[in-house]
Amino acid sequence: PTHTQSDIWALGCVLVEMCTLHKAFESSSISKIILAIMGGAYRPLDPGYSPELRALAASLLQVGASSDPI
Repeated sequence: PTHTQSDIWALGCVLVEMCTLHKAFESSSISKIILAIMGGAYRPLDPGYSPELRALAASLLQVGASSDPI
């Protein structure tokens, strides 16, 4: 099956939310959320998580990533 960029990105959002128990992109206004998404400014994972997991999250949420980041 083919994965679209939005599917990969959404998986990254779910991964970050599962690890942090917060949304990957949060703000008081939709415009700030959009800017955070476009800038790739997501809630970072705690350093207690493995470097591999943190790299996976970064890869999944990379701005302008190809549809095959892994």
